[in-house]
Amino acid sequence: MIKMKLITFLLILISTVYSTHAQEINDNSRNIAVGPLPSSIQKVTYSEIADLKNYYGQIYFDEIPAYQIFRDGKILVSLIDMGTKIKKLQQPLEKVQIQRDARLKKSKYADFENSEIITVNQTRYLVTRFQSHGNELISISSAYNSLDQQVYGIIEFKSSDKKRANEILNEILHAIHLKK
Repeated sequence: MIKMKLITFLLILISTVYSTHAQEINDNSRNIAVGPLPSSIQKVTYSEIADLKNYYGQIYFDEIPAYQIFRDGKILVSLIDMGTKIKKLQQPLEKVQIQRDARLKKSKYADFENSEIITVNQTRYLVTRFQSHGNELISISSAYNSLDQQVYGIIEFKSSDKKRANEILNEILHAIHLKK
């Protein structure tokens, strides 16, 4: 009986922590300001990228509720604030890099290219390049700021657009600002 009560208590505690974390993500989801950007990079909605679902076969962030989506031709960029106030969940970029690289190297569905930690406008970013389902992807994760905010993003493109995708990465990173 005591064992059952303890299990029930632990399940309630775990679900409370996860629901609190999810709520904090939703509360923070509007903390990303992006701009100014070149006129070729347009902010769009999911319905405005429907034509690219066949082009890519599978849009990587289709299942993720991306707060902001941008498009430059057939290149897609999604950004979301993944901040959390749960300090134990906030990992240094170096640790995230080791974990992400290992996961991608072991994956049957992704081909890892490389990753690096760079600094843009006094914000550190982990930039990871990989391929999946015939598409090329660049993921970006910022370090947490003092308000427990973190930007996560994906740039999705075909190999023929690699040069422009790298230019967009530079332009987006210089344009991202976490709202205070």
